[in-house]
Amino acid sequence: MSADSVRSRRALLTGAVGAVAATSVASVAAPGRALAASDDGRIIHVGDSFGDVRSVTFLQNTMTSDLLLQLNASGGGVGLQAYSTSDVGVFGSSQSGSAAGVEGANSSGAGGYGVEGRTDVTTGETWGVYGHMQSPDGAGVFGYAKAATGGMGVYGEADTAMGVGVRGLAWDGDGATGMFGTGVLGSSGSHPNFRPAPLPNTGVYGIGFGGRGLVGQGDKAQLKLVPSTATSHPPSGQRGDLFVDKSGRLWFCKGGTTWKPLA
Repeated sequence: MSADSVRSRRALLTGAVGAVAATSVASVAAPGRALAASDDGRIIHVGDSFGDVRSVTFLQNTMTSDLLLQLNASGGGVGLQAYSTSDVGVFGSSQSGSAAGVEGANSSGAGGYGVEGRTDVTTGETWGVYGHMQSPDGAGVFGYAKAATGGMGVYGEADTAMGVGVRGLAWDGDGATGMFGTGVLGSSGSHPNFRPAPLPNTGVYGIGFGGRGLVGQGDKAQLKLVPSTATSHPPSGQRGDLFVDKSGRLWFCKGGTTWKPLA
């Protein structure tokens, strides 16, 4: 065996060992730089940090209807935190027509909430919760009260001097409506012992402590009462009722069966 051949094999072995050592050093020096577990076959351990992820780690359960991933923070921390610097922090989607893309539940008792939307921006128009829909029969935000009695589908509260609890705005076209009330209770101010009077089948109930219960403003009319198809007022009513019959006569109820024509 020639001396040149020995030297060549020694150089080859030295290079191979050096390459292995360099790979080991690189793995130790930068343990967080990886594509993803599904890309490079690495196991994601609890506490790992991957700062150069460029591929999706995909989890799928096709065998059972059990939970795919469960996180539990019982020490007072957050169960899951996700954020994005340029897009949506958390995106939930459901392919079922009766299921929710994202569901939040509260089992801690009174004062808790299932879903919280918050914005920390102190200037400009921002939204804590944004609802979007495209169907003409749909709603951007839907609230459902299922209590045996009472309850509120949607509740809005403002704790500032000029704040608004619930605001409805329509600005695209003459046929749009800012707020459509089929069971809306609006109140301003406060009263320690206030309970709304029972008014079944009421579209909008407005209360203003120290002010006006309802205020209307419009260029064509401040208030519109849609005429009834009846030829006269109802047989009986409640004191304070206003009623417009088929011919356009305006009636005022003084209570019971007593009605007085106003115009």
